[in-house]
Amino acid sequence: MPHVWSDRIDGGGDWQLGGHAADFDGYGDPVAAAAYAAAGDRGTDPDDWVLLAQWVGFPMSILYWTITRQDLAARRFDRVTVQMHANP
Repeated sequence: MPHVWSDRIDGGGDWQLGGHAADFDGYGDPVAAAAYAAAGDRGTDPDDWVLLAQWVGFPMSILYWTITRQDLAARRFDRVTVQMHANP
């Protein structure tokens, strides 16, 4: 996946696949935020969510891709949520 972005930003930015999300500028955990945002339509618990990837490639911003464990096991990547935290 990182090679896809290499021609968009010099060097392709910094990628992390899985693991724990970085707390960008005090915005908090994007994995838990995804669960709260989805609560209205899926009623999920933050512990049911995981980080797929994060990308730091634009100045002063970071992108996160998150998914529920159940959707990941079922390979339901159409249900991935994407968040961008930025400090302009």
